[in-house]
Amino acid sequence: KEMRGDFVYLALELCDMNLQDLITVLARHRAQSITSQGKERSKQKTPIDDATKQLLFEIASGVKHIHSLRIVHRDLKPANILLARKNRSRNEDENGIYEAFQEKDFIVKISDMGLGKQLLGQSSFGMSTMNNSIGLGMSRNEGSTIAGAGPGSVGWQAPEVMAHRLSPESPLLQDELEASPMGPSMNGRTSRSIDIFSLGCIFFCTVLPGSHPFGEWYEREANIMKNCPTTRALEAVTIDAAD
Repeated sequence: KEMRGDFVYLALELCDMNLQDLITVLARHRAQSITSQGKERSKQKTPIDDATKQLLFEIASGVKHIHSLRIVHRDLKPANILLARKNRSRNEDENGIYEAFQEKDFIVKISDMGLGKQLLGQSSFGMSTMNNSIGLGMSRNEGSTIAGAGPGSVGWQAPEVMAHRLSPESPLLQDELEASPMGPSMNGRTSRSIDIFSLGCIFFCTVLPGSHPFGEWYEREANIMKNCPTTRALEAVTIDAAD
């Protein structure tokens, strides 16, 4: 890490892919598996394999560590979960990626802290403040918010964040937030709970590759605001998925 004026330079490991890339591979493998097994076999409940459980555990552990430092990420999504291989001698095609996943050959790295904020003066899951402008140095990649739109990415934002984005004039409590090189002071409310919401969506998309608990990209925001998740697909998975 190096700082020069208002800029912070971070040297990061070059990872092989992100979780979204892996989900794409898993979705194709799942579709091929259902096709080869036939309709009758596909009606049976599918257990969550150990590789998926290990991956989700590592992601949750990373978020727990960030929260233990009183930091809220505010932009958790599959594209921001990087995966680094332990064994780089494997094939890089889809079969090699799937084999590496099954053998738990990936190390999880939570990235893109451009919207992260450090909290002060609150209890474990208490409220703090939230900025409605982009953090300094944040990349404006696809799906990220623009100035004034609130933190996070479309389809992954918690409903309370979206509510403030849609009604910025609504009265909000003002609490103390530590100044951070990752962004200016904030004007709204936020807590670790907005990361937990995004984490739940990530879990769903990983357990059921190619799916999202709030539907297709064009309907997700409306369904999130209406609290209308589509969880019927979980019926095809063992009961621990629903839990």
